Amino acid sequence: MARKKPTKRAKPKKVLGAVNDVVLAKTEGHTLAFANTIRDRLRTRIERQQFQSFKRHPLKPATIERKKQRGLDTRVMIATEEYKNAIAVHRTPDGIKVGFAEGEVHKDSGLKMTTIARIHDRGTHTVPARPHWRPTFEEVKREKRKVARDINTDVVREVRKRLKTKR
Repeated sequence: MARKKPTKRAKPKKVLGAVNDVVLAKTEGHTLAFANTIRDRLRTRIERQQFQSFKRHPLKPATIERKKQRGLDTRVMIATEEYKNAIAVHRTPDGIKVGFAEGEVHKDSGLKMTTIARIHDRGTHTVPARPHWRPTFEEVKREKRKVARDINTDVVREVRKRLKTKR
């Protein structure tokens, strides 16, 4: 009986190293692209006034008039575009987030951007709730599974390529 010649296999350390490198690179790449998509979607929907809450709770005529007198944009959440333009993608110790820079302050009001977001998203006794963060992140929850599948597919493809193995 003839002995079978052992097949050449990648060494475990080489496999683990390749997997680790690929997982980190692919996860960061996909996460960054997804975060940029979320940021762009949020900014665009504010710009185009595409949130139901903006339609349900339009600005009061007095507010519109005050904005006109100051030469400001009369749309909801856009007076100077500072709020909308401050929505950005940030790297944190925990990963990547969409939001405002830590402690970023709105020039006109002196309030932190996160405070303004909370006021408008949840409302107060004088400002009606005009959710825009929560609806956006609810949509995103459904899309995260696809991003995870895409990461997995890319990782497997890249690891196989690096190890030059075929299924």
